[in-house]
Amino acid sequence: MKTLEYAKKFGIDGYLVVLLATVGLSFVLPARETFADFVKQAAYFAVALLFLYMARN
Repeated sequence: MKTLEYAKKFGIDGYLVVLLATVGLSFVLPARETFADFVKQAAYFAVALLFLYMARN
């Protein structure tokens, strides 16, 4: 059985893998100082765009 099929058997899809990889990366390489401010603003902007997109549909 292929690895992806085995993972799907337990409800693990590509989105979950990317989400866990992002969390792991942020744990290993946290944003600090000026870059942290940029990441914070980018996250607010991304969430705002997501809500606007959801409101449109």
